[in-house]
Amino acid sequence: MNDLTLTLQLDCALDLYVSLANDTLALLSEDEAAPIATRFHALMLAKLRQVAPHRTALASLFAAALSDASAPNPFRAHTRLPEVFKQLVRGASDATLREDETQALANLLQSLHFMVLVFWLYDRTPDYRATAMLLDFLREMIKLVRPMLIMPLLQKALARLSAITGMMFETP
Repeated sequence: MNDLTLTLQLDCALDLYVSLANDTLALLSEDEAAPIATRFHALMLAKLRQVAPHRTALASLFAAALSDASAPNPFRAHTRLPEVFKQLVRGASDATLREDETQALANLLQSLHFMVLVFWLYDRTPDYRATAMLLDFLREMIKLVRPMLIMPLLQKALARLSAITGMMFETP
């Protein structure tokens, strides 16, 4: 396979990824009685169902992005994902955060979203059992941490982690 063919395939895979990412808002549960942790868990389950038919193309895109600095970077692709995760936080029953805290938590959830996708792409357990266990774990951790976000030290830590993980979404 020549470089032009590979580049075209990766560009098509990136276009697919952007399209799927932009459709993520439609997957967001409208259940405002649910807390952030439950909404994130439900969104990720829906997201994995959405991308499952495209696993091979997405695996190629993510592998290229991780191994070739000139390959398209799905993390930096312009999508509506930041809006999705802000809406997830704002629409939750436990959404009592200031705007800067909402933004920081949304950024962190978007980063977790990518982590789950990459984990799922490498998951070889039957029925992606390890990914399901990871999602259950993340739901429980978010439930534990969410009430503690009223503490200034945790607010600062969240802002710092959000800034760190947010760098992968910025254009160089």
